[in-house]
Amino acid sequence: MIAIYYGEDRETAVDLRQLDHFVAVAEEHNFTRAARRVHIVQSALSTSIRGLEKELGTPLFRRNARNVTLTHAGEIMLDRARRVLKDVRDVREAVAGVDGRIAGTLSLCTGLIQCLNPYLDVIDLLARFHDKHPGVHIRLRQMPTEPSLDELRSDQAEIALVALPQPLPAGFNASCVARDKLAFICRREHACANLGKIEVVDLSSETFIDLTRPWLIRRRVDDYCRHAKLERRISCEVNELATLFDLVRVGLGVAIAPLRLARQYEGDIAIIELSPASLPFDYGAIVAVDRTTGTARLNAPARAFLAMIEQSAGDTSNKEGNR
Repeated sequence: MIAIYYGEDRETAVDLRQLDHFVAVAEEHNFTRAARRVHIVQSALSTSIRGLEKELGTPLFRRNARNVTLTHAGEIMLDRARRVLKDVRDVREAVAGVDGRIAGTLSLCTGLIQCLNPYLDVIDLLARFHDKHPGVHIRLRQMPTEPSLDELRSDQAEIALVALPQPLPAGFNASCVARDKLAFICRREHACANLGKIEVVDLSSETFIDLTRPWLIRRRVDDYCRHAKLERRISCEVNELATLFDLVRVGLGVAIAPLRLARQYEGDIAIIELSPASLPFDYGAIVAVDRTTGTARLNAPARAFLAMIEQSAGDTSNKEGNR
């Protein structure tokens, strides 16, 4: 239980489970989905939320037939509830770490995982982390950069492995693990497949395949084409680069895509240098920092995983430099 004091004669007691239930409903915007998430029946969840609202003396949600939204009090409550739950998790992890064990949850957001290869094999890294720290629950969500930053801000994730925005917003630190630039890709039977370089203005008649707009790489492509004065006709939009390359391979269109990643599919597609060349862009690990102390807001599992990321990226960089 948590005691919240209002003056000398009033104390409000809130159960940690109620806070967990409240956060679930606030994030899912739906009682049915929230009940599944916290593994209780919907009626019990509704009872828990009503009890919390009664204890606090104010409604936290606006309910209608389709969804649930926060009241102003609920919005204030959400930030505090997340912090309390995170503090409790940190305490449990600190106690577990007394005898050298790492326990708790590693909450991680990733963008397009393929973009980090071969500099950082995220799947292999997670497997090694799990083998080393079997007591840690891994929570992984794949999403574009901006929603990943929202997850970091709200302490729903500790690390985001994504394309790095420029400039990096205030309140975050980032370490670069890979750098890339854009290239033109097409099927091997395409008329331009054997060219070493292509002028971007010569692509105006092509049909393009692209990522959807939420992905930062798509915006890098948009910015490049705008600067190069190329108006492209887009026939397909997808949410993963593997699908994009498959569609190019079968001839449904061409694409402007990250060069280093395209090289992993070089047996199936042709890769051609663009003129003018695109500006380089980076992928890396982003963490939220405390604005007062400037230190990263990481629990023990996240600190251990970030150390593995930095070591792996450093080892790969050294190998590349020695070639």
